[in-house]
Amino acid sequence: MERVISAFQQRSPMMLEKVLNRMIEENLESYRSFPREQLVQMVGGTLSAFQQDLTSNTVRYFAEHWRFVASIRAWQNTRIEDIYRTLVIGEEIILADMLEALQGDAEAREWWYYRAYTLMRSGIEALSIAFIAANSQIIAEQAQRLNETVTPLLPLFPGIVLYPLIGLVDAVRANNIVDEINQGIEETKAHVLITDVTGLPIIEANIANYLLNSMRELQKKKHVQVLIAGVAPETITGNEYVGVNFSDITLVWDLQTAIETIFTAKGLPIPVIPFNDPTEPAS
Repeated sequence: MERVISAFQQRSPMMLEKVLNRMIEENLESYRSFPREQLVQMVGGTLSAFQQDLTSNTVRYFAEHWRFVASIRAWQNTRIEDIYRTLVIGEEIILADMLEALQGDAEAREWWYYRAYTLMRSGIEALSIAFIAANSQIIAEQAQRLNETVTPLLPLFPGIVLYPLIGLVDAVRANNIVDEINQGIEETKAHVLITDVTGLPIIEANIANYLLNSMRELQKKKHVQVLIAGVAPETITGNEYVGVNFSDITLVWDLQTAIETIFTAKGLPIPVIPFNDPTEPAS
């Protein structure tokens, strides 16, 4: 209706200021560093897209706007709670201002409320779907980069190698890890493998068991002694290890303990690992 469209155009500058002031007042974490000019452009673009749908009687521009915003903000690691909050702030202010502007015109108020509700819901739906899709893409790309990263076995002492296991491990990466370890053992002819899991977050039991089974195979078929550093024997009954089979694998608290365990078992003096104190002047 023409009266609704005209009222929206006339009140847009005032509504923009109100939305902007509320955002600044609530001090939303994701937007604290934004200069005022950038916030003005952001809110102004949202109102413009809403007005385009009102004018053309469509349900398109507002949803497209939030679809674009969601994709950009996901890549910028913006909190979804803050994005939703800006939308809710705008909805509250726009609805209140327009209902005030249309006082005395029941038909216009009814038409406005229906159109506003339809457009707002389309914006929320577009925002949700686009943000989830962008986040899924980000996670998939990060996983691919991680899976493509080759971690070589690090020689510590003659015949002793270290494999540091860092980051999330899914089924694809678990296969790569097994291949890397087997290939590294073949190339280095090592007879002791220390796998340091200190930098490993929670891992699914089936994936952990797959890796542990491959290490048991190393011990059985290639006679490679395997130690896992970063998991103390007394902690394996905790909830995070439910369903994980550590049998036949030597568990130690940290890398230093692993080295001490190996040398003590062989009746050899424990080597002193040199440590350069950065506060000491170079000799």
